[in-house]
Amino acid sequence: MKKILVIDDEKDILFMIQYILKSQGFKVETDDAGNVFEIIKYNSLPDLILLDINIGEKNGGEICVELKKNIRTKNIPVILVSADKSIIEIKNKCGAEDCLAKPFSSEDLLSKVHSNLIATGF
Repeated sequence: MKKILVIDDEKDILFMIQYILKSQGFKVETDDAGNVFEIIKYNSLPDLILLDINIGEKNGGEICVELKKNIRTKNIPVILVSADKSIIEIKNKCGAEDCLAKPFSSEDLLSKVHSNLIATGF
């Protein structure tokens, strides 16, 4: 079972994504505060990370850069999620594998998740 870590400061978005992914058989872990490194330190590594760009006081783009520099996490695919109009530019700057613009459909979400898991051999 593939494990997906979802980081978003909007609890409704977390619930919706978790519901969609769990209904497709994924194991889902969520966090609304951007504690990616704490979660990864104390749990097994996820197969994919869905990361909001604007997480309260934190910046998902900066978190992505840190993930890509870390030897343990650099190969985990990251999909940035945001309503920010410059999402593609942010994705390119931080090294994320993909991006998903809010609002999105469940089909769009699942398509991005599946294609990124397949592309990385997971």
